[in-house]
Amino acid sequence: MSNTVVDVFCENYVLVDWEAHALWIAGHGVTEAVAIMREKGIMNEYPGVTLDLLVSDLNDQFRLFSMLENLLLDAGNFSEQLLYQLDRETQERLIERYYGLDDAFCREVVGKKLSSRLRKDLDEIADRTGILLKSCRRQFDNIKRVFKTVEDMPGGYVANVMKTFSVSQSLAEKYGAIVMLGSLRFELHKKRLNGLTFGAIRVVALHFIGGWMVFDADADPALDKEFLGSLKCLKALQERDKEHRNIVCSRLKDLPEQVTTRTCNEIEANFRTLTRNMLTLGLQNKEVKDFFVHVTEKICEPLRAMQLERGELTFFLSAYTEAVTDHVLLIEEGVREVLQKYMSVLTPCILSMY
Repeated sequence: MSNTVVDVFCENYVLVDWEAHALWIAGHGVTEAVAIMREKGIMNEYPGVTLDLLVSDLNDQFRLFSMLENLLLDAGNFSEQLLYQLDRETQERLIERYYGLDDAFCREVVGKKLSSRLRKDLDEIADRTGILLKSCRRQFDNIKRVFKTVEDMPGGYVANVMKTFSVSQSLAEKYGAIVMLGSLRFELHKKRLNGLTFGAIRVVALHFIGGWMVFDADADPALDKEFLGSLKCLKALQERDKEHRNIVCSRLKDLPEQVTTRTCNEIEANFRTLTRNMLTLGLQNKEVKDFFVHVTEKICEPLRAMQLERGELTFFLSAYTEAVTDHVLLIEEGVREVLQKYMSVLTPCILSMY
């Protein structure tokens, strides 16, 4: 009779090797994980560890992670599962890591339809981003799962993601941004937007959600159509562009250490075009989807041509808004209120995309 060698490992309280888990989350297989651990010198760090022991331990850990994965698909109820004894901290860490998103991957898929065709193209995304294909598939499936769950759920995107999937606020903000941008079909993949990072897109999306959308406990998330309709009143401000320009430039000239004379002259010469572009972004119906394109083409690119430093841009946008909100420029109160709400979102969006 031939002898059969069987590895048996019994445990009660589950102990997770987080270094091994990081390799599994990144999409590595056991063979790759063994090579990486050996390269890091684990066998020198722990002289008693043999290659066979390392392989056996990683096989056991990876089996554990695969079995936990089925439970993590229902992250909201993960804490109630009874198959594995896990403390609260470990449960939260497993959920956060499993649903974690790489910004480079998010940039590739944000704004795109999460179709089976896109999933088939994940190998190309993996090549472009350097993220392993297995990790790309995990992130894609998680995004699609979250999207389907919260897209039409009453209430705020971020709060719903946190509540339903038990993830942190920072991670929920990534998912919330992706869901909002996908739901409203924002255009994010035109060539001139290639330099826009997901970090900048996320910031813009969150300000958009917080300032220009409405969330009702009994209705789907939607654009604040009443506010967007009120933007027509800003035409009155365009008609006062000379007075507005004089106030803004006067304020900037009082800040010689923060804003150079050259910048003041550039703003003064181009003020009429800048104010027209900022006040006519076309935040109506079908044109909302081109918000990123409009901000890039009509605002950021002209400002870059003027060679404004980021700090100078911050002072300009503040002066532009405060000239009206501080009652220096005399204009109807309704226009003042609309501009304040408008610029409270547009200003951080411009600064993020600049």
